[in-house]
Amino acid sequence: MSDFDYIREKLPYEELLCQLAEEGAELSHAALKLRRVLDGTNPTPVTYEEATANLFEEIADILNILTALQLVEKHHAVQYAQISMQKSCRWCERLKEKYGE
Repeated sequence: MSDFDYIREKLPYEELLCQLAEEGAELSHAALKLRRVLDGTNPTPVTYEEATANLFEEIADILNILTALQLVEKHHAVQYAQISMQKSCRWCERLKEKYGE
């Protein structure tokens, strides 16, 4: 039995979704902290290395929850790729509008 099988056996789907929301909030906080480090406008005692390490840790937590939720299975890859392509195209269009291209 894999770790993720064990986790799914012990925690209901709803609890895993709650964990995803919590980890998402922590990822958001880590990204904002790194932005503060990079920008320097609002100083923080956290170093670049610490902020980056924390961001990577939160990304790993998100990936673990997505795996536990079985949302990173191969059969989802095509669906994610399609959504990702649509979103990246929309993002580029917005940037092109902003920069008059």
